[in-house]
Amino acid sequence: MIGRKFTRLTVLEYAGAGVQVARQPQWRCVCDCGQERVVYGYALTSGHTRSCGCLQREAVANLNKEKRRNLSIAL
Repeated sequence: MIGRKFTRLTVLEYAGAGVQVARQPQWRCVCDCGQERVVYGYALTSGHTRSCGCLQREAVANLNKEKRRNLSIAL
């Protein structure tokens, strides 16, 4: 897994087995934005986790920008 890229996350190293999810392997990853995050392996391979959270923040910001633009056009 080391070196593999999953959307915006690149796997840096093995971070041990998780405690809560049946001792699943965890991986330390770095996001394209520079943030580091420890993620369960199944969340990476299934596509459940694609970034450190920056992807969702950008989507919300773009949605809000579009709503503001549409509101200004309607006025």
